[in-house]
Amino acid sequence: MINIRPLEALVADLREDATRLRQYGAEGQATAVDQCADRLGQRLAEWFDEKLSLRQAAHELDLTTSAIQKRARSGKLPNVGRRGRPEFRRRDLYGAEPMSRPQGPTTPSGMPDLAAEVIAARLAS
Repeated sequence: MINIRPLEALVADLREDATRLRQYGAEGQATAVDQCADRLGQRLAEWFDEKLSLRQAAHELDLTTSAIQKRARSGKLPNVGRRGRPEFRRRDLYGAEPMSRPQGPTTPSGMPDLAAEVIAARLAS
């Protein structure tokens, strides 16, 4: 099982770092850190959303192709390909939720939406 939570946490940490940099007046550096967080988040999302062939999926999980086919037939693993040429999203192999994509435009305060959510969640706990 692949655990990407540390990488997701790194994206959140980078966004918090950017927020701190903005608080200290380092807008250029904050923008650069935000862009790095966006790129990392985007790459992680793309990797998790990648479609794998039956053989690739079996190799990814160190299972036989028949074990993957059995999961697909039972409905435990969605086939996003077509009949006779199955494909499976990597995130479905691991039962992961879709990752959040870069937020693009920032909020009026200059803070990316995701960063605001992470900070609000941490302050609430």
